[in-house]
Amino acid sequence: MRVIGALMAALATACFLAAVAPRPRAWRPARAELDFIRDSTHESRRGQAPDEIGRRLLRALTRRLGLREGLVRRQDLVEAGLDPETVSPAEVVALKLLGGTAAALATLVLSAALPTLLLLAPAAGWAGFLLPSLWLRRRRRRRQAQVLAELPDLVGLLRAFVSAQVPLEQALNLISAQLAEGDPANILAAELRRALGEYGLGRTIDESLAAMADRLGTDELHTVAGAIAQGKRLGRGMELVLRDQELLLRMSQRNRAAAAASQISTRLMGVLVGVYLPEFVILVMVPLFWGIIIQLGPA
Repeated sequence: MRVIGALMAALATACFLAAVAPRPRAWRPARAELDFIRDSTHESRRGQAPDEIGRRLLRALTRRLGLREGLVRRQDLVEAGLDPETVSPAEVVALKLLGGTAAALATLVLSAALPTLLLLAPAAGWAGFLLPSLWLRRRRRRRQAQVLAELPDLVGLLRAFVSAQVPLEQALNLISAQLAEGDPANILAAELRRALGEYGLGRTIDESLAAMADRLGTDELHTVAGAIAQGKRLGRGMELVLRDQELLLRMSQRNRAAAAASQISTRLMGVLVGVYLPEFVILVMVPLFWGIIIQLGPA
């Protein structure tokens, strides 16, 4: 069994190295213009950071395997705060395959010392394949949760500026600058700066806010952007629109807090049952039933 595990690990390693190894120059396809320009610059020939080298290796592996977008969408990367131009969906798929292969190979190598691990090789490969997607999903949810926490305060500040007769575009600029200065990790501040940059390049403010809502992927932000656009079209007072949106966002925030609090009580009950129930059974119920059995037994 150990010999079979070692042979399978060697065969898998050889196949992986053959897939990653660069093709002969005559077999290589024409490189993309952007990659050719990047590789031809003087900066690319200097010493590169380890993360840059890792990205280049991942990009080369993706081209070598001929992977395309499929399992991962560009929108998922955008909503997770990643730039698809830096890490493409095809590269994430390559990372998933690399993780699955590495986990399976590690299990096969360890099976030489512990043969029972050979049965866990498929499960380990599947777990390594799913790990990048789980990390991406967790990052996306945390980012959206932070946006939902920041959005009511942003709308409240915007309503205060509009009430002071400050134009909407100028108010957004001032708010984004203040939020970025007070909290560099504020997501909405960075996205507002980007939206204002698009507005400066010729887009309307409505289109810029809608694009920002698409990048963040939250329904509440879509609702705010749509209400602002509709208020401008219908000539409704922007202060009233923002006041209504702030009230709706505050109510949604309270509802999410109440739902989270109800889940905490359920989890606490599960913890209490998992911790105290076994001790109660071992220390109380078992001696009690054992004493009853001894008393009812033959004299």
